[in-house]
Formats: sequence, structure tokens, C-alpha cells
Amino acid sequence: MRDKCEEIAKTDNPCVLLYGAVEPRDFLYSFGYSDTEPEGASTSFESEGWAGGQLERLKFKQGQAPPGMSGSPLLNWETGGVCGIVQISYDISIHVGGTGLLTKIIFQEYPELKEKQKQYHEQNREWIDNLDAVQRSRIALDRLTLRSEGPVEVFICYD
Repeated sequence: MRDKCEEIAKTDNPCVLLYGAVEPRDFLYSFGYSDTEPEGASTSFESEGWAGGQLERLKFKQGQAPPGMSGSPLLNWETGGVCGIVQISYDISIHVGGTGLLTKIIFQEYPELKEKQKQYHEQNREWIDNLDAVQRSRIALDRLTLRSEGPVEVFICYD
């Protein structure tokens, strides 16, 4: 599987911004291909917090994650970054949520991915440029050391 991932990474495919920050009550969005929606469908959730011995899983509520949706990205609307991937549903017949694997675990399993992602987003700014001002401030772009292109507005006020 790792060889296949490296082969895909060498192409010019777009890359999501994996950014693990998520808090309880953050709104999450996912799009995936489940057994009941083979053409794909979106769903939204609300973060409940974390679970697991190393707090490696994210609990979410309200949405439905039907079978087959495992591995779909969990986009955190608050930051504009993908904070994890769908893992399991609590119940496939009603909208009660489930759990996801946090991005930090993905980075632990594939440590080289963090640097490759940073390099990608420094060269291809489409994802970053589509974030709104609030998402930009919450995602702490300075920690990703991504250079900003274009003008910077400065306001100075004298008394």
C-alpha cells in the first residue's frame, strides 16, 4: 500500500490540507462513497471530543456514516483543514455519528507525509487561497511556514 501511495503522490493530483486541530462542537463535513450512495454523498457532523488510549480517535455526532464511507476525509469547517478520516458509524440506520481517525495518527504512520504536504502547499496555494480570514487565523498558517503571495493590508492608527 505504501508503494501505491508514493506512486500517487508523484503525480500532479491535488492534495488536501491535513491539519489535525479540532475541538468539541466544531462542525465537520465529509464526502464519500458508501454502500448506499455509490455515486457519492456528503454528510455533516459535530465534533464531540476524543477517544482512545492515546486520544487518537475523534467522536462525532448527528450525521450518518454508512458502511463504505470509511476513509472519507473529515473537513473541519472551523480551520479549513482535514482533521481526520471516517472510521466507523455508531448506527447505520439513524443519524447518530461515529468515530474518525485523527490526522496525527496518519502523520505517525507516514511521517514523511508531513513534509511532503508542506512542500506541496507551498508550491500549490489553491487550498490555502480558498480559506476565509477566520479559517486562516485558526489554522495558524505560520506554523506551516507557508509564504503568502500578494498584497498585505496594514492599518496604522495614531492618537
